[in-house]
Amino acid sequence: MRWNGLLFAWFGLITLLTAQPVARAQSSAFTYQGRLNDTAAPAGGLYDLTFALFNASSGPAQVGNTITNVATPVTNGLFTVTLDFGAAPFTGANLWLQISVRTNGNGAFLTLIPRQAITSTPYAIRAANVSAGGGLSGTYSNTVTFSNSTNTFNGSYFGNGAGITSLDASQLSFGSVPAAALGNAWKISGNSATAPGANFLGTSDNQPLEFKVNNQRALRLEAGSSSGGAPNLMAGSSLNFVASTVYGAVIGGGGTTNFAGHTYSNSIFANLAAIEGGAGNSIQAGSDSAAIGGGFQNTIQINGSSAAVGGGHGNTVSGTYGTVPGGFSNSAAAYSLAAGNRAKANHVGSFVWADDQNADFSSTGTEQFLIRARGGVGIGTNNPATLLHVAGTITCVTLNQTSDRAVKEHFARVDGRAVLESLARLPISRWNYKSDPATPHLGPVAQDFHAAFALGADDMHIATVDEEGVALAAIQGLNEKVEAQQAELRKKETEITELKARLEALERIICNQTRN
Repeated sequence: MRWNGLLFAWFGLITLLTAQPVARAQSSAFTYQGRLNDTAAPAGGLYDLTFALFNASSGPAQVGNTITNVATPVTNGLFTVTLDFGAAPFTGANLWLQISVRTNGNGAFLTLIPRQAITSTPYAIRAANVSAGGGLSGTYSNTVTFSNSTNTFNGSYFGNGAGITSLDASQLSFGSVPAAALGNAWKISGNSATAPGANFLGTSDNQPLEFKVNNQRALRLEAGSSSGGAPNLMAGSSLNFVASTVYGAVIGGGGTTNFAGHTYSNSIFANLAAIEGGAGNSIQAGSDSAAIGGGFQNTIQINGSSAAVGGGHGNTVSGTYGTVPGGFSNSAAAYSLAAGNRAKANHVGSFVWADDQNADFSSTGTEQFLIRARGGVGIGTNNPATLLHVAGTITCVTLNQTSDRAVKEHFARVDGRAVLESLARLPISRWNYKSDPATPHLGPVAQDFHAAFALGADDMHIATVDEEGVALAAIQGLNEKVEAQQAELRKKETEITELKARLEALERIICNQTRN
């Protein structure tokens, strides 16, 4: 048999003796009525009970003998026994009744706690002015009035409570009132027929309202400062904090009171700001309407109004409308965004994206868009082959390729005529990209170009710098060829001129001889 939540209490009044006109004719016996629960249900059957008096609510100081009642019938949780400790124990000092129980003849007794205080009724046999003591037992069909303001009743009340009126609940001390006891009470099973506006759960003054779990604050509602009129809400750790001058702030949860020996509270010092969770997060003064979604030790610094941190660890925003979506140790200035790992958008209007490399990646001026992506940036592709891979057409006014001598090495002379000859043999055709059949193009394919000139990283791409270099070298080679041809022509023209002069001289000689 498992016992849990057993309840013994005085029922109504303890019965003394029968109603005798002389107190000395009364015996020392009195009736005890109790209620016994087995777990959460009323007990039923035969139980062995023991009763003993003590002069303290705890400890071994027993007074008098122990009474054992075997095979006590219990019906619907209720039982009644008559106890007689004799008159000796009742000297006027405070006494407590200790009760032990077991199933009929089965096992050891289980002592119920706490002990029950014996109030003044059992002492009636000691009071010289008690009359008709037996009249306190039985059922009373008429009204019984107690005019003494300090009347005390110990035990349980059984009934529907319909006759209880003018109950001042503010004077109730330790104990509980059933959910149906008061019509305007908040019932754990829910209320019905409520009127919005007229019925509410809360306070009617400007003091905070707190809800606790395990005696630790889990939710706090504040009226907010008088200037704003919007309430503050704090959930989570009891150390979470909203400044007293702030209104409309929300801490949705999180915070710690003891994490590895440290406390990490969430705190708000700005109006209409929100921290949804996490720990060690803070929104500082002047950062109205800012928000932190969660994470650990994230901060929106002073005057960062309407800024946002989505989460992550150790992120900061230092200006209006700055944004850090998450990641680690990122920081953003006003109108800026920093994302990834150790991205520093330190200048107004900058966008900085950093990969997982363990080093800061920082803006160097305003209005910059910076990307650190060791695996490449793909536009139109999810498999970039280079730092920037665009799968499509690029439109620009001018494309400036780096060609500084300082970044180049291993210079070697080029035979322009040989390049020209290779270019002359290079197949050139019209074609279109399969992804864009409507647009024709003219030129070589990468495989033929690479085979002819052995330039570039592979035989699938043609770098514009290589294609332009081949063209320039071929032009020089062609120029050399043309110059050589022109020199040959000039030589021939000289020879022809000389031959003409010689011919003219011969013709004159022949003519002179003929005339003679």
